[in-house]
Amino acid sequence: MKLNRSFLLLFVMFALLPVSRLMAQTKTYRVLFAVTSSDKTHWGFTLGNVREIMATLPLVLISKLWGWGAGVTRFLKGSEEEKNITSLEGAHVHFLACEFSLANRKLTKADVLPGVHTGIEAITKYEQGWTYIKN
Repeated sequence: MKLNRSFLLLFVMFALLPVSRLMAQTKTYRVLFAVTSSDKTHWGFTLGNVREIMATLPLVLISKLWGWGAGVTRFLKGSEEEKNITSLEGAHVHFLACEFSLANRKLTKADVLPGVHTGIEAITKYEQGWTYIKN
């Protein structure tokens, strides 16, 4: 009986070893991509970086793509970015339009695409240890 318990314990330990290694390798990265340009090339470059990072690194990436200044115009209804935003928003990518930049252009939350959040939370992300990448 004692031998059976020892064997069972040993079996469980070896069975769980791959799971523990996988859990140790999974790291969550938080990246804030800031885009201040409405230029299609800058947006394409940034979206390409987000996709490349997601495809290359074996990690959990939580990223926010923050449009501020002229960059908020890419989040407006009727924008050609709608397809890109829709394709990425379910993959731990969140989109944020700067409330101050919208107000300066006399725009509101009603003017932005569904799925795009508005606010000023991006200011605090840097202080919370998020990696900040500006394009």
